Amino acid sequence: MSNQGRNYGDMFKKDIFYSKKVNSLLNEKKILHLSYDHAPIYDVRFFSLMCTKFETLKLIFNNLPSIFKILGSSIYSNNFLSFIIVLQCFIHYTKFKYKLKRFKNLKVALIDFDFVCPKELILALQSNKIKTIAVQERPLLSFNKAEGIILDEYFVFSEFFKKQIESNKTLVIDKIVVMGPYRAEWINYFKKDKTKLENKIQNNIKNYKKLVIVLGYTTDYESYDSNIEIVINWSSHQQFLNDIIKLATNFENNLFVFRFKNLEWTKNKFFKNEIAKIKKNKNVILSSEYSKNRYVYNLISKADLIIAKYCSAADEALSVGIPVIFHDYTINLNTTIHSYTDYFKNYLFCHSYEELLKNTRYFFSNSLYIKTKIKKINIKIHKHNNISSLFKIKNYLIRNIEEKLNK
Repeated sequence: MSNQGRNYGDMFKKDIFYSKKVNSLLNEKKILHLSYDHAPIYDVRFFSLMCTKFETLKLIFNNLPSIFKILGSSIYSNNFLSFIIVLQCFIHYTKFKYKLKRFKNLKVALIDFDFVCPKELILALQSNKIKTIAVQERPLLSFNKAEGIILDEYFVFSEFFKKQIESNKTLVIDKIVVMGPYRAEWINYFKKDKTKLENKIQNNIKNYKKLVIVLGYTTDYESYDSNIEIVINWSSHQQFLNDIIKLATNFENNLFVFRFKNLEWTKNKFFKNEIAKIKKNKNVILSSEYSKNRYVYNLISKADLIIAKYCSAADEALSVGIPVIFHDYTINLNTTIHSYTDYFKNYLFCHSYEELLKNTRYFFSNSLYIKTKIKKINIKIHKHNNISSLFKIKNYLIRNIEEKLNK
């Protein structure tokens, strides 16, 4: 079940469910890719679950008795808003159910993005006795009680997150399996592979004491989209850029490298002053290599320190012992994610530029001590059993699913 195609932006190919074995049922050429959005999928077997307007009207007409029952229940409860919400969910569910009819031999649905996949689609799959399986994309969302998940089987980062999920009543999951942080394996891969970074970074590393990789969000290009965003609006993005540039001037012996999901924001004239500052500062570089798959993990593998807006890549860096400082504030908010989770220690979070400066200075003067503390965090939070060999986590997942398919 694909969300926005087979690639995560320009960062990496989403291939966690793919086996390289030609004869495997999980070889990418043998998997049927079903899309629940308008993003096309190329080079593989693909079918869209999106209904046409004619199909939608036909389904509404054929289900009028059920719609009137929903209306009757809302009138009885004197809650018209509930009618609108339930009706919308019912129509989406009916549309997915209709599209899935043609796949009578479908046994297992592999969910691309756990929280994003429509609940109506999950219910339509389960009503057809199709087993739904997903891997944990963002462990922080284990604490989220606003969106929820419905799954048959869920492969998660660690025992810590498994327990958190089990205590979260909005997450309705039949079976939870501890797998490990699968993308963190790529950090270890690049550490051993010694693949060089883009020239403008590689040629400068030797001139500085430490390499700081800065992981930031992107932002919408249009102002009307930005204006309704709390976290990724233009002003907050600008603040983040200026904070890091200012920070770099305080640590001129260290190289700071910005990395974003994409560079579309650089075309926006609103950020022309910040782009000029980046070009002017010798120890600040904007990474622009997006042609190589998983290049962000190559950058992370070379880092002495990560400064990040919260993202799964920062979680994965921590899981392999790389120090991370979270820039956890915006132009509108004093905190973004630290307010509803305490699974990281306070010294990893910054809620103002002053704290960012203080914590960065603390790292540079006590880096060994910080790494020791992070090891203790990992024992509590990221501990799992699949750590003895490279890509053992993915291989474990593939074997587990293949066993189900071959029954």
